[in-house]
Amino acid sequence: MRNQHNSRNIDVSRARRARRPATAAPRRSAYDVQKDMQRPAARAGQGRPAAGQGARRAYDVQRDTAYAGTRRTSSARTQQAGRRRRKKKASLGKKIAVSFVAVLCLMAIGVGALYWYVAHSLAPRESGSLTQDIATPPEYSKDLTNILVLGIDYDDNPEEQALGIQRSKNGNTDMILYVQFNKKENTVHMLQIPRDVFVGLDLPTGGTGRINALYAHGADQENRVQNIAQVLYDQLKLPVDDYVVIDMQMLKAMMTALGDQFALQVYVPVTMEYNGSRLEAGYRWLQGEELEFFLRQRKDSSATPRGDIDRLNNQRYFYAALFRYMLTMSWQEMVKLMPVFLQHMQTDISPIDCAALAIAVKNVPSENILIGRLPVYGTQVKANGSDLVSGIAIQETADFLNQYFRPAEAPVSAAELNIQLPADVSQLGAVIDPELSQMGTDGTVSDAAQPADSSTSQPAA
Repeated sequence: MRNQHNSRNIDVSRARRARRPATAAPRRSAYDVQKDMQRPAARAGQGRPAAGQGARRAYDVQRDTAYAGTRRTSSARTQQAGRRRRKKKASLGKKIAVSFVAVLCLMAIGVGALYWYVAHSLAPRESGSLTQDIATPPEYSKDLTNILVLGIDYDDNPEEQALGIQRSKNGNTDMILYVQFNKKENTVHMLQIPRDVFVGLDLPTGGTGRINALYAHGADQENRVQNIAQVLYDQLKLPVDDYVVIDMQMLKAMMTALGDQFALQVYVPVTMEYNGSRLEAGYRWLQGEELEFFLRQRKDSSATPRGDIDRLNNQRYFYAALFRYMLTMSWQEMVKLMPVFLQHMQTDISPIDCAALAIAVKNVPSENILIGRLPVYGTQVKANGSDLVSGIAIQETADFLNQYFRPAEAPVSAAELNIQLPADVSQLGAVIDPELSQMGTDGTVSDAAQPADSSTSQPAA
């Protein structure tokens, strides 16, 4: 942009004298002309100015000349000062512009480096990637996002870790959660899939026939998560767009990062006791080992008579408590937990999309967050002579998925499902319904009471 000088309103009448109108000289006689020619010439500076010619004294001329020179000198000095000021301003503006650009470059580099670090840390690694042919159809992808969440239990051996022995990748998928976010209806529906669900002996499951072994033994070892996602798509007609894989050790790491005093308020529906450990029923402040005991417990015949089915129901209380905590989490806690997430989590969702998704889900009302379990038969059987498996109830599954996980205009009948059963249906017992629950922001699910004091964040003394 051009420099704009400060203009002055100059009165031209003052800058230059206005000339008087010329008057006609009087007629002179020949005598007068001759007389003037005989008169001696006037000395310089003593003669009187001729009439009507506006002559000026030499003093006045010298004074005005000196004044004009002063004006010219002053004007030159003013112009030079102006040029110096403009040059100084231009130089300062240039420095500010350069500094601003430098700051922007540094910020871009920093953000880019952080983005790369986060994206690299969350990179799929052994989980690999998903194929596009199992994604949500284009006509529904604008409104629906379907995410497969897997919790991998590697059964780490502390003694081996102390010796620097690398952890095996052959962990079992003990948590399988199918999450659907409906942007149009602003809902989140979650489907729990039992770890012992039978998917067929013809699939590479290490001979167990169970879905939780597909991650470790599936045909595609470069894209381990694809092994599970493909089965969900083939047998249940559930599309998968993205995934999140969590190392089950992340829970311990979170507790460690937040400090020894941190505890999570969780509703314990029934007193649990196993192998010398005991957890009383009611709202409890649970820390690392206590929380792990609560999440893993499925062998107490009195507290969890249905085994993994009851464990899945108990985990709902943990999800509700975690959801409540994350809604009130401080920035300091987020900073502490970020390295934990980066170390123990893998996903094919970009950091930007992760942030956008988290913000969107956070704005979903608690009454719009539902969690249910895949309908299965209540009696487990041995499909291979040794490992117990659960059979999927075909008709009940078709009805449940159509109601909560499929667009109304795209239902799938039971005949279209490709579900594999381990034995004759008569051997599988009665069907256990999904037991759908509504998540609460107070750490509850639909069948739990209110906490005694939901405002506190630490265990009572």
